[in-house]
Amino acid sequence: MLDPKFAEQIIDAWTVAQTRNAVGLSERKLPPFNVIKEFIDIAFLATLRDEEGQQARFSVALVSEEELASPQNPRMLTPIQLELSSDFSAETLVKLAGAFEPELTTIVVTWKANKKSFSYWGIIFHAPGLNRFTEIPVGVDGGANFLPDYFTVISKGRAALTIARGRAQVGILQAGYFVAASPTPFTSYSLGKHVHAVIQSDPLFSTFGNQYWLYARDAIQQILSEASIRSHGGSIIFIPSDIPPNSCLYKSKYVVNGMYGLQATLQKCIEAEGTNRGNQIESLQANMLMSIAYRKIANETIQRIAKLSAIDGALLITFSFEVVAFGATLTPPPSTLLPVIGPDGYGHSPANSVFEINRYGTRHRSAFEFVSALPGSIAFVISQDGPVRAFRRENDTTVHVWPDCTSSMFV
Repeated sequence: MLDPKFAEQIIDAWTVAQTRNAVGLSERKLPPFNVIKEFIDIAFLATLRDEEGQQARFSVALVSEEELASPQNPRMLTPIQLELSSDFSAETLVKLAGAFEPELTTIVVTWKANKKSFSYWGIIFHAPGLNRFTEIPVGVDGGANFLPDYFTVISKGRAALTIARGRAQVGILQAGYFVAASPTPFTSYSLGKHVHAVIQSDPLFSTFGNQYWLYARDAIQQILSEASIRSHGGSIIFIPSDIPPNSCLYKSKYVVNGMYGLQATLQKCIEAEGTNRGNQIESLQANMLMSIAYRKIANETIQRIAKLSAIDGALLITFSFEVVAFGATLTPPPSTLLPVIGPDGYGHSPANSVFEINRYGTRHRSAFEFVSALPGSIAFVISQDGPVRAFRRENDTTVHVWPDCTSSMFV
């Protein structure tokens, strides 16, 4: 069983999330501490089990019978009740989870105070999380974009859970720690400030302004997300567009001479929205269709680029989104700079901010030394244990490190 402190931390994070009310959700009361603890224990144990050689993947919500009887959010699909004879346990959850994709369906569990037990109630349908390149800007009957507004636990891997409420992330339990949700480092208070400064120098920013920044930022984040899915660890380094291809900082195993054309596609996406300065908006229907088509192409290109990080060696990309090389060996000189944890999405830096680079392997060390030697570059290291860490040289003495660029306030 898990240490009781994790249930306490999760309840505290839930309370803080409701206080911030960052996503417009009304206050929702949690069940008693012992109920939350047992529910999380069962879900955690389920992540340690396999069913027919496959690791369990699930999304399960804890809902009181009173909540189920109350009016549902009209933006959610009506829950479907199931008749199940088995009680809620790690063993039964693993078996039942195989019938549902957690991105599409959440299993509903109720608790009964008088019986001090859990029971399966049914399921709720919803859509997977969308991004700028996959969302469809139109709603239809039968659509299910909204996750259930209940205390929800989602498997994140072996011995790892995401705690959520609707699309709002409460925190992540992983590697023996619970980390409350925080804004992505790609905000203007954190790493995003430096990425924005680079994007501002691009000619497309002069033409499209903040629209291009939003597309470029989301493209970088989506490359990292797709790379995390498609590899078991890797390095992705964004370099200034004017760096010499034969730099002494890396040895190219596979050099790319052609163009992936992602930036050109991003331009088409913006133009298709019909909001280019000085242009009159075309018919809404035509714009919408073209926008969907170009964003689909951009998403496919992002996936192709991200897959390059799956082999040994680093993937080098310019900030104009052209691939320079992949499978590259980084050969920077040893660095004497101090690695310091950079400010989080709120702009806060930890009191003890030194990042212990010596605790990590060659991949992290090489990325740290590379950005130390090349100002303006940003290195992302995708770890097998989940986080995506970022490195950027801050000045002549310091390299800022962001321990997890996958952190977010949303599921």
